[in-house]
Parts: sequence; structure tokens; C-alpha cells
Amino acid sequence: MTYKPNPDPSVPTMLSFLWLGVAMVGYIAGGMIQRFSWAFQLVCILSVVVSLYLLLRWRMTWFVYAVRPREDHTPVWEDAEPALAGGASLRYVPADRLDFIVVKGQGARNGVMECVLGMDDLVQASVVCRKNGGAHPKYDRKALLAEYPGAKVYEYIQTYRWEAAVTAIFRDGEGYAVLLLDLPEESEMGRYLLGINKI
Repeated sequence: MTYKPNPDPSVPTMLSFLWLGVAMVGYIAGGMIQRFSWAFQLVCILSVVVSLYLLLRWRMTWFVYAVRPREDHTPVWEDAEPALAGGASLRYVPADRLDFIVVKGQGARNGVMECVLGMDDLVQASVVCRKNGGAHPKYDRKALLAEYPGAKVYEYIQTYRWEAAVTAIFRDGEGYAVLLLDLPEESEMGRYLLGINKI
């Protein structure tokens, strides 16, 4: 079972071009006003950095989430469903034989595995909102760290200004790993993660 977020990249692209425009204005103003040319050059450099960050982080970075049997070694980004005996569904495979994998990549290159966690180590999965007033509780990183001391938080979000996401908390050795996933709760993987600890 795999899921690849496919957000609309128009907002970060537009913001990136806006910051490039600010950089051009700073560059031109620096050439025209000699007295404060260093300030305009600084604005130009910072604007280019922000523009590149927006493009690289929100436009070119992609994630693939996968749940698959531990003995399956095919690359996750091929988006091939693992072959199970008799065509069985992953829903009927015991959690101690499955891994949850996040692959991260940029552009057209193949990604790298960011994390591999056993599905039997899943402690909790829930839907969170970015802002207060949503149908689900607000995502609060400090509260999660207080509840799970020493946890490491990984935000695998691809949608700029996301509204709702799934938080999955796994035991990771002696500590915990908290994953923020760009995963709709109505997707097959969302239903699977949210329902696995209710079985």
C-alpha cells in the first residue's frame, strides 16, 4: 500500500516569483542609491535565498509513504503493490510483519528512505489540523513532546499551508518518533493507519 501526496504547487511557486521580484527591486535600487547599497544588496541576497527555499522545499520535494511486508525489497517509488500469497490484502497481514516507510526525493531523481518503522511499533495515529477551530484537534508539537519525552518529530508534509494531516507515533528503540504525514484520512492508507490501533 503506497500513497504519494500530490498537492497544488501554485502558491509556493507564486511566492517564489514574488520574492525574486523583491530581489530584482533590491538589486536595481542598490545600483541607483549608493548610500544604502549594502542594505539593498542584503535584501537582494535574502530574497533569493527565500525564493530558492520555497522552490526546493514546497515545489520540488516529494514524499511517498508505504506499508509493505518486511521481506519486500522492491523500490517504494515504483508504486508497485507488493505481491502477497493468494492476493491477500495487507489489512490481513499481522502488524509485526509490516514496515511503514517514508521516501523523500527532489525533482525527477529517485528518493531515499527517510525512515523505516515497524507497524507493530505504532502507538497512536490521529488526525490533526494546522489551526484551531477545525474538526480535529490542533497540531501542537510542544504537547506531543511533553506527552512523549525525548521523541523526535519528523514533518513529512508536502502541501504548503496544509489544513489537516495524520500524526503517527511510533516506538523507536528507547524513544518515540512522531511523524506528521500529508495523508487524507479518507485515503486507503489513512483509514489503515487510523484503524490499526483500534483492532
